[in-house]
Amino acid sequence: AAAAAIGALAGDADAGLQVVSHVTPEQIAALPGYMAQTKFEISAAESEYLLDIEVTVRANDHFATVRAVQEHTNIVLVETDEGVVFAKDPEQAPSAAEPTPDYTLLNVADICEFADTCELEDVKPLLERQLSCNCAIAEEGLRGNYGAGIGKVLLAAYGDDVRTRARAYAAAASDARMNGCDLPVVINSGSGNQGITASLPVYVYAKELNVSEEKLYRALLVSNLVTLHEKTGIG
Repeated sequence: AAAAAIGALAGDADAGLQVVSHVTPEQIAALPGYMAQTKFEISAAESEYLLDIEVTVRANDHFATVRAVQEHTNIVLVETDEGVVFAKDPEQAPSAAEPTPDYTLLNVADICEFADTCELEDVKPLLERQLSCNCAIAEEGLRGNYGAGIGKVLLAAYGDDVRTRARAYAAAASDARMNGCDLPVVINSGSGNQGITASLPVYVYAKELNVSEEKLYRALLVSNLVTLHEKTGIG
């Protein structure tokens, strides 16, 4: 309810997945009062899609409904009490220029071959951003007090060896992300925690082994694509 409330109160509809990235401290302070005087109802969707979000807002005798399916920014319905403003088939790709990828085509052998042979310049900007964002929130998770502080607990209990550090980095980033830290995370399979898990252990081991930047990026490709491959089968 709080996420919906802050989005309604202070969200930036033009910011895409960063809809609440520009919320001010004053707007956050106003949130409890807004929630106290506003009714929220939340229920699980009965849908054939793994991701299906429908939001309806009401005021007096008016309403507006928006539905997103398959991807968080794939709007398939906009409707008000005056009628349907926009609608499209949920199976339709988000845009003609960017068709929905068919991840069922992935297999481990082809993933490894691609990672070994692709032009890194084609994928490097995304991988650089993944490392920059996810490492930053991991460091913040280890510095601050977020959630159960699992990253700190792991390091304190088991020492600072590379295996423990890899687990601690991922845990700290996840704890921070799930407990109020507003730093961005680069996702995988629609999940921030999976983006964290697919990238940070690889980075920690690469740093420990002092491998080249090229080898690090190719390893990240394997990790990210294998994660997509696995998620295709389990949802």
